[in-house]
Amino acid sequence: MKKDGRNPAVVPLVPHFLLLCALIALRATVAHDSNQRTTTLANNEETDTINIIEISNRGGSMSKARVYTDVNVLRPKEYWDYESLTVQWGDQDDYEVVRKVGRGKYSEVFEGI
Repeated sequence: MKKDGRNPAVVPLVPHFLLLCALIALRATVAHDSNQRTTTLANNEETDTINIIEISNRGGSMSKARVYTDVNVLRPKEYWDYESLTVQWGDQDDYEVVRKVGRGKYSEVFEGI
């Protein structure tokens, strides 16, 4: 052992270890496939959910996040900014809203005649 406390046999291995860790991290799958199955097992009073994820070893696949990282930069703000959206209705001749049928996540449904 050297006077500074480093073992001379271990010091040359540190860069190799860091390189190995970087290669493993780069090789890891970035995004999961859409082939995800959910299996539900019932215990006495509780229900546990086990997610079984199939990991694919395709070399050239990229995650959707990397492919579409700049989608909101390429499109104008009016394309993606739903908070400031104002709906402009045209002239509705002979049309009457009878009742509200339901509501979705992004819409409301009405019955009209």
